[in-house]
Amino acid sequence: MKNRQLKLFVLIMVYIFSISCNSQEEEVDAQYDKIQDQENNIQIGQYVVKTFEDSKGNLWFGTLERGVSKFDGTSLRYFTAKDGLPSDRVVDILEDDRGNLWFGTGSGLSKFVGKSFTNFSEKDGLCSNMSCLINKFILRLKNN
Repeated sequence: MKNRQLKLFVLIMVYIFSISCNSQEEEVDAQYDKIQDQENNIQIGQYVVKTFEDSKGNLWFGTLERGVSKFDGTSLRYFTAKDGLPSDRVVDILEDDRGNLWFGTGSGLSKFVGKSFTNFSEKDGLCSNMSCLINKFILRLKNN
């Protein structure tokens, strides 16, 4: 009798566990479906190397091939070299005390103020090595 009750208990627990797992999976998928490039039907997660939340609550995604993307909670907007970035490879994102966003790219730094970019490269005295560039940039932001 106890053996039968134990089997029934295990069966019920497995059933409850499977329902619980299925509902969690659907919830996670639904969250990521919202952050999607509607124009090309590509989820942004295929390209992201850096994520950052700014002081206004916007999510920024640095990508290897598509510049930087801004998700404001409802829509996704890409900024690329065509918009003024020095490169479509954005590997770091920071915000300074004034609310300006800084992007570490494959071709230097870019400062984003509202709608326009100001770019800095080796010509402006930046080191040519990307990791050196980003490390110095982070130190300066933290010290200022």
